[in-house]
Amino acid sequence: MRAKNGRNTVIRKIFQGIFVVLFFVTALRADDWLEFNNGESVVGHYVKTESNVIFFQSSRFGLLKVSVNEAHVVTGSVTTSAAPPVKPATVKVTPATATSKPPPTNTTAAPLVMAVPQRHKWKGRIDALLDFVWDVIDNREIRVQGTAERLSGKEHYVFYGNVDYLYNNHSLQQDRREGKFTWEHQLTKTLYSIAEPDYLHEIRQTSVDQYQMRVGVGASLFQTDRSQVRVAVLTYFSRLDIPAVDRRVEDVYPAIRLDSKWQIFHGLKFEQEGTAYYIPNGGESGVDNKTSLTKDIFGGLTLTLQHEYHREEIPNASATRSELKLLLGYAF
Repeated sequence: MRAKNGRNTVIRKIFQGIFVVLFFVTALRADDWLEFNNGESVVGHYVKTESNVIFFQSSRFGLLKVSVNEAHVVTGSVTTSAAPPVKPATVKVTPATATSKPPPTNTTAAPLVMAVPQRHKWKGRIDALLDFVWDVIDNREIRVQGTAERLSGKEHYVFYGNVDYLYNNHSLQQDRREGKFTWEHQLTKTLYSIAEPDYLHEIRQTSVDQYQMRVGVGASLFQTDRSQVRVAVLTYFSRLDIPAVDRRVEDVYPAIRLDSKWQIFHGLKFEQEGTAYYIPNGGESGVDNKTSLTKDIFGGLTLTLQHEYHREEIPNASATRSELKLLLGYAF
């Protein structure tokens, strides 16, 4: 039995290595860039050029329609003509003068038109832990998580949920289910408010149900078309139910959150969210941090390398949990 498990472990590590290599190989797949004359740029995929208008599918703003007079396309690491079938002379811009005449009404040059992001539609992604595919039969983890979000004017809505089951020798060691809704309202260009109800059901040694309501305000520290860094000060209203001992614990405590998003090397996306909290009642403190690297493969498929870290400090004791997971997802 031990030899069989050893062989299965080797096979598991081989598959894990293959998927890790696949993750980084797909990260090398070049994305396109649309660079505007003012120096701004967006990431996505070049579609076509028609009637002096560039059609560009942005990974953030959806389909953009831009005049060839206002931008050019960079494909991979090589700059290409924004309008391949059009000669440069036909798109040259002559500086306006006091005696300049307006262009004829039938000119083929199109003004800059940036399509407004389809904020009324929801978008999201579902991820599944790859480990459950190749793990040995007596040590299996199954995890599925999903995110859906919508931008609407000054409002940003995000739904998040996950289920996580861990088995050892056919016995359930962990049953974790979480659901969270985040509502952010843009107060000013840099300030925003946040309200976030959260429910967590977890079974390890015993069954626990946790209900939280987080409210607060945040500020954008740094933001460009491809990156952002924000910080928020939150108040947690928490209730913890432990049915086995008929116990309920209620707390109100402060927390600070730092989150960031970066569109990096060839469109590889990095996301991070960390929270530090302190509970005066009992002197407990802790840190939660989640980071992920996500790469679009093709047809909506994604690969995500995700790390979760949790450290909890209570008087005379501490606990740390660190997990690294590889997930296969589908974006919609």
